[in-house]
Amino acid sequence: MMFPSRSRALIHALVLFMAILEVKSFVHYKSLAVPSAFQLDVVYRKGKGSARIARPRVHRGRLHRVIKSIEYYGQVEGDERRASDVLLNAMRMLLDATTQDKISHVGNLLNTIDIVNGECRPIQERVVTATSIAGLVSISINILTNMLQSSYLPSSKAYVAACSALRQSGRFEDLERFVYDLAEIGTKLDTAIDVVAWNIYLSSLCSSIDNPEDPTLARVWEWMDPNVARREFRVTPDVTSFNILLGGAARVGNKTLVESVWQDLESQIGLEPDIVSYNARLKASFGPEHFDILEEIERVDISPDGYTIDLLSNDLIGAGRFEDLQRLVDQFLVGKSERAKSNALAAFLVTLVQQENIESARNLFERCTLDNPTASSVSPCTRHFNILLDGYSKIAKLSTSKDQLLSIQESLKNSSSTINNLNLDTSKAAALAEGRKLCRKIVSLGVEQDPYTLSSMISLCISSTEIIELMNESTAPLSPPVIRSAITYLGRLGDPSQACRVFDQFAFESNNNRVWNVLLGALSEGAKQGNIVLDMKSAVSCKRSVREGKGISSLVDGLTCADAARTLLSTMNGMRDGLKAPKPNSQSYCLVASALQVESADPSIAMDLFRNATSDGIPADGRFVNALLRCFGGNIEEALKSWKEEIRIACVEYESRARSGAVPNSRRPKKNLIAAYNGLLHVCGRAIRPDIALRVSYAMNKEGLEPNEISLNSYKAGKRHQEKLSGQNDDDDTWGGSWLNFLPKPNMIEQYESLLYIECTRYNPENKRMSKERRVRIIL
Repeated sequence: MMFPSRSRALIHALVLFMAILEVKSFVHYKSLAVPSAFQLDVVYRKGKGSARIARPRVHRGRLHRVIKSIEYYGQVEGDERRASDVLLNAMRMLLDATTQDKISHVGNLLNTIDIVNGECRPIQERVVTATSIAGLVSISINILTNMLQSSYLPSSKAYVAACSALRQSGRFEDLERFVYDLAEIGTKLDTAIDVVAWNIYLSSLCSSIDNPEDPTLARVWEWMDPNVARREFRVTPDVTSFNILLGGAARVGNKTLVESVWQDLESQIGLEPDIVSYNARLKASFGPEHFDILEEIERVDISPDGYTIDLLSNDLIGAGRFEDLQRLVDQFLVGKSERAKSNALAAFLVTLVQQENIESARNLFERCTLDNPTASSVSPCTRHFNILLDGYSKIAKLSTSKDQLLSIQESLKNSSSTINNLNLDTSKAAALAEGRKLCRKIVSLGVEQDPYTLSSMISLCISSTEIIELMNESTAPLSPPVIRSAITYLGRLGDPSQACRVFDQFAFESNNNRVWNVLLGALSEGAKQGNIVLDMKSAVSCKRSVREGKGISSLVDGLTCADAARTLLSTMNGMRDGLKAPKPNSQSYCLVASALQVESADPSIAMDLFRNATSDGIPADGRFVNALLRCFGGNIEEALKSWKEEIRIACVEYESRARSGAVPNSRRPKKNLIAAYNGLLHVCGRAIRPDIALRVSYAMNKEGLEPNEISLNSYKAGKRHQEKLSGQNDDDDTWGGSWLNFLPKPNMIEQYESLLYIECTRYNPENKRMSKERRVRIIL
């Protein structure tokens, strides 16, 4: 029994979707794929590329049709061919099952029914299809195995559904065995096997390949010979078969195999490459080759799909061919529904933003929405604006430091100043100016705002006043993520008092320590910006808040940010009567330690913080200990004493703790201990003691730890910080004056630092930074 042409087309689309799923690097085109016969919910593991399934997502419509066919079958032929009432009831229960537990219950019920001996073959085939769709693979395979052992080849509809379910559930060995069993019975009966089942098997093989030289690729390529495929599997390869192999080879970067398979595909009689075939070639090629393939696609008159445009967009923009990109997008959008066009445009915008082509993304958005009333035009929606805002926000965040933001804020107090005439480079000015212009357009167009929109707009503000005004005027809900974003950027903009006010109004009664940690982070930022003194009278209230009361304001008013952070930590520890707060976690203590780094070095404060954390059950992980050691400033003697007597013991105990489950291979051994030692090296830099830093690096080697460039940079960062505090010019190589108080032998600084450099850096001839190195290394 063969499928109707429509069903076969749908199932071919399924296999094609599964094949290119590994090739596609942007999952947002999943919604634009051709509809398939089965809706899969495949999750790919990193590395091997194998699939596992939490639970199949049942295609209710198709399951309904299959079960209805079981009910109606036999009504014309006679009652003896009808399904039994017990089976019909079980099938109806399967159709009504909406949870995994209910589906499993129906599976247990089906196991009690003698389907193999009590039902006719056509009914059995329909049961196989229904149970495969529902994820009851074991029942499907048991019925099919009995059929094959009886030298009966079931309908392709049944065994294709079973193959799909096997791949979906990650049972690749069972799938391989079943395909070979099909081939064996097909040879015995001299009957062809449906190529869709074979393609599902090929897709499972190619998705598991992670090496360009994997012999599986050569084995699958050999099967592309029609004579070999017919002899071994009783199938004739189709275009989908070749596309699966092309996609697998392209994914692992085997360009040679891609070109060889392409030539084989072109030489096959009756087979023509489709857009998926060309996409695989694009995936395996680079630069100018993309333009040659694009010309070939247009010459053979094949319509590019969304993934084609994804692959070409970066090169087209780099070559100054934005008009060609716009033409491809227009061609793709014409004829699609409004929803499909909106999703497609969002996908293209995401691709361009990820490639850091934010200007091109903005131009594409303008051309497709506001400036282009044609068949390819798209109605702008909140999602499109959010993507663009996120792109501007990330560029501004990466290219603009906290000091520059504060400088911008001061400069704009002059009414004649604008973003564009400030002393910023082009990328910073464009990101801030264009992002803020887009914010104004969102307001003027009356675009519906959601919390993500508001959070992104907050990230583009350059003053605390702007943030509060935006929160007052926005139509988006002031959800917890929005409040956390506002507190974070208020701290970043140097207004921790306003951050505390927003916290009081919207988050004080929260039992989630996440928002409390966000406030601690804002106070830490304020500490780093001169340890700002909190003035709660200067902070204004947001008009959209309904909460009254002072909250933490009365506790922190008049305190420095560092002291306020310690006060909040005490509140979280339950040391303030009448105030409820969540218990602090490791992140809380780490943020407080970061805030305390700016105060004068006081070992007692640092050790009190460490002991309180230990008593609260906070582990001595590397991040916390690193921040804690930096609180010692340049007091290297006390830092070493505390390290030897208490801190190191706790670090070693935490590092050697018993872990549940296997340790990931990507995890660096003893990474927490390394981070702790790096904190100690930072203290050495603050003390300008490279001699002690060198001894610390020797101690790391003794513990089986290898100092690296991060270790060296930790020392350098501490040294730069001390130079800044002492007013020392970074370009001045003379050492004297105040430095005499730090080193017993000031004239030995460069020698010790040179030895520390060698100890922390391993020579690599491929590292261009080391190509001109004049140091002599003795490599044993």
